[in-house]
Amino acid sequence: QNHLRNALAHDEFELNYQLQINSETKKIVGVEALLRWDSAELGKISPGVFIPMAEELGIIVNIDRWVLTQACKQRKTWQQQGFDCGRISVNISARHFKYDLLESISHSLSESLLDTSLLEIEVTEGCFIENIQHASSVLNQLKSLGIKNAIDDFGTGFSALSYLTQLPFDTLKIDGSFITKLMDDQQQRQIVMTIIAMAKGL
Repeated sequence: QNHLRNALAHDEFELNYQLQINSETKKIVGVEALLRWDSAELGKISPGVFIPMAEELGIIVNIDRWVLTQACKQRKTWQQQGFDCGRISVNISARHFKYDLLESISHSLSESLLDTSLLEIEVTEGCFIENIQHASSVLNQLKSLGIKNAIDDFGTGFSALSYLTQLPFDTLKIDGSFITKLMDDQQQRQIVMTIIAMAKGL
């Protein structure tokens, strides 16, 4: 916990970028920013370990702000270099979503001079399960700015289906647990095909 508290100040965080590929055209349609921590004392720490800890310690919002700004600046740099990689997608914690997300995004876009249409915000069900009215207001404001909204880890929550009709999502990201054995498990394959058909219908 002590090392994590000081990780930002010690410049130990970095972003990796994962390409999003259209499976039909084989073209790059987006890039997802993935946070990584390489501690000077502890070495590389899994996001599955340090992100929940950062949320527990209450420092996740500051980390989120750093990720947003760095990702927007990187996307702007690629744009200036002529590299068209679509939107850059950034994961947002539930705590940040409920706090001052709009202000943070405005600051990051101002710092980077990135066009709003090149940014996508990813949230999980935890961001809106307690207060759907607040979630709807925030997501609609983002959408009005030209920012895309994505729901991450779809299929793991209890009420994900009902939220799809109430909240303005542009992208539905199927949870990894459904696709790990996609080629070998007929049931999983059928579930994924059904989710895709439903998403297209919506």
